[in-house]
Amino acid sequence: MKKYFFIPILLFFTSCHEGEISTPSDSNANISYPTILRPLAKPFFDSVQKTFQQKLGTSYIAKLDSFGFVGHLDGITRGKSNVSDKMIGIAKAKAAILYLKEYTNVYDSSVEVKYAKKTISPGITDWEVLFKNQVYAGLEVWDSAILTIVADDFVLIDGHYYNNIFIPHQNIISREQVKANLLGQKYEFYCWGPLDTLIITDSLIRIETMEQCIYPLIKKNTVELRVVWKVPIYTYSGSSSPMWYYFVDILTGEIVAIRQLFIC
Repeated sequence: MKKYFFIPILLFFTSCHEGEISTPSDSNANISYPTILRPLAKPFFDSVQKTFQQKLGTSYIAKLDSFGFVGHLDGITRGKSNVSDKMIGIAKAKAAILYLKEYTNVYDSSVEVKYAKKTISPGITDWEVLFKNQVYAGLEVWDSAILTIVADDFVLIDGHYYNNIFIPHQNIISREQVKANLLGQKYEFYCWGPLDTLIITDSLIRIETMEQCIYPLIKKNTVELRVVWKVPIYTYSGSSSPMWYYFVDILTGEIVAIRQLFIC
C-alpha cells in the first residue's frame, strides 16, 4: 500500500454522539437550538476507541475523532483493486460505511454517491468513491461528504454524517428580513491584486435563490449545528452563478459563515 499525504480542504466533518448534546435555551419555542456537540470525556473516549479499533481490524482504515465518530485521516492510503465494475466498487464503499454505522451515522444504503472513479496510475488501481453531503430533514448539511478508498485488501473511510439535529420551526427570520439585513454589508477579499471590497447591494441578492440548510459551525471545542439561510451573492444583476454564499442563522440573523466560490 502506498501513502499520499495532503492538506484537506475541508478540515472538519463532525457528528453528534447521543448523550453529548448540549441544548442551551434561545427561546421557549426553540429551547434545543442550536444542537451543540462536545468532545467525549477521556475515559469514555478511550472505551469507544478500543471498540472502534477492534471493529476496524485489518480490513478498514479510519480514524476516530474527538466526538467518537469517523473523522479525517492525516493522509490518504492508496492501493490496488482488481474490481473493474463501478457498481461493485460503490457497493463495497457503501458496505464499509454501513458496517461502521455507529461511527459514520449512515444507516441506509440509499446514501447518494457524488462520484466514483477508478484511479489508474503506477502502483495504484483503487476506487475513489465520494458520498454526497448529508440531507437531514430535507436540509443539506454542509461539509459532511464522506470519502472512501476501495482496494482489494482494505477500505478507507474519511468523514461521517450527523444525527439528532434540532430543526427550529418557529420564529424564523424571513428571506426578506435576511436580505434587508445584508444590504450594505462589506466583505474584504484578495483576488490577484490588492485588497478588494464587496458591498452588498439590492441587485446582488435574489430572494428566490435563497434556501435553508445546516451549517456545522466549528468553534474551539464544540461544533454548533446551525440551521441557516444560504444566500447566494452575485457580482452583478445578470450573473448566472453566485460568487459567494452567506450563511445566516434562521433565528438570530447572525452571519455564521461566508464561502467564496471562485479561486483566485
